[in-house]
Amino acid sequence: MRDPKCFSSESFSAAARTLASTISEHLDEAISLDDASDSPADVSSREALIRAMRRYFAEYSALTGEDLLASIEEADAGEPEGLDSGGGGTVSILSRIDYHIEDFGQLIEEGRRSYRQIEPDASLEQVNDAVPDLSSAIYEIMHVNGDRIPFPFPSGMPIAGITWFLEVDEAMGKDAERWPDEPFEIACNIEGGELIYRHRDIYHLTAEALKSTGEHDLHLGE
Repeated sequence: MRDPKCFSSESFSAAARTLASTISEHLDEAISLDDASDSPADVSSREALIRAMRRYFAEYSALTGEDLLASIEEADAGEPEGLDSGGGGTVSILSRIDYHIEDFGQLIEEGRRSYRQIEPDASLEQVNDAVPDLSSAIYEIMHVNGDRIPFPFPSGMPIAGITWFLEVDEAMGKDAERWPDEPFEIACNIEGGELIYRHRDIYHLTAEALKSTGEHDLHLGE
């Protein structure tokens, strides 16, 4: 807890107020940047922000005897080991690809064709009974592809896709009965440093082939 005497110094309080107002001004200018060529380094309040931060650090140190900047640097250096520091951990890879399906009936037929590859002697009635709906069709398509999702997915036109690599605290484990009810909830609760890589794809279906425009962001957690 911060020592209450920090708030007894008029000069410290003034430095804190100046820093707060300068940060607000700086952020207002930064938010207004709308040109791709603009940079936060060009914001006119940048120098004022640096001066306000230096004054605040100096007043804090004078009042408490603690070098605040050095303490911040030491805290950063003492962070627990993670992926970038040579330590181990668990990485979850979450992927999403959105497709346009023109006719769900065609997808069911693809599932039935997949079933026939596994059971070539099955009668029409047996095939229809084994693959009556979308769920069973998807199962058969994945089954014939070694339990992997084929790309592009049969009867579908891919629109866009995204893949996140997340550093997580705990793996799901090998006991499926103990997996979380919402296994993808971790993507809604990410904190700074957990999202380590992101890749995005925009798909273009041409007469020649399916092409992808890929984008990626490195070290988003830093």
